[in-house]
Amino acid sequence: MKTLLSCKKPPTLNQLSKQYSISSKTAHTWKHKFLSSLIEINNLDLSGKVEMELVFIPFSTKGKQSLRQTDNEREAEKTLLNSNQYSCFLCLRTPANGDFDFYPIQVTPGKKINKDNIDKTLASIGLPFDAHVVFKKDSLIEESINNIELKRFTSVEQLDDIKQIMNNFEAWTKSFNGFSTKYIWNYLKWFKLTTIFSNNADTEDYLNRALNDSKGWVRFMMINHYYREFMEVGKST
Repeated sequence: MKTLLSCKKPPTLNQLSKQYSISSKTAHTWKHKFLSSLIEINNLDLSGKVEMELVFIPFSTKGKQSLRQTDNEREAEKTLLNSNQYSCFLCLRTPANGDFDFYPIQVTPGKKINKDNIDKTLASIGLPFDAHVVFKKDSLIEESINNIELKRFTSVEQLDDIKQIMNNFEAWTKSFNGFSTKYIWNYLKWFKLTTIFSNNADTEDYLNRALNDSKGWVRFMMINHYYREFMEVGKST
């Protein structure tokens, strides 16, 4: 786990397999079980100024097709690849310390992203009343922001720092030749934490909380379920 968080350049499965004398399959399972624990850890301080933007990450697949996949699932993946489908997140950044995090937009299967989806995500984030939210102009966000109690909010044309975060994320994923959308949230959280730890932050608290997370394995086992839901949404949009 320390290897995953302490390396500025993310290790590949082959590298983890050789370093710890385990199979690539075991390295893959352990890695994503650990990352599934990290996704629930959120230390982002939302008081003061908060930048917010909808970010869209292209659908992608990687690796061998699973024998457990049905023909319909394989066909759905091809459809999503050919239609330039995206997964959607809210990226929040606090300028005071440069910290950031990602929050998934949960879309009902068979439906397009709408204001209700943004509302639910913002409700789960729980922005404090005294936060000053600066967001990139977007009608969906603007409608949702207007419906929550905030002392101040401002729309802008461009958020350069969030744009740079996403550019850095794209460059970071190239270190291991990309990833599957199935594990996108795990990779976003991994990227966020390696960025923090590259600034000499203490990893012990995160490691202990992940090790003591009894629901991490459950979230890992649910990844296939959420992935199938995502594909159903994509086929309908």
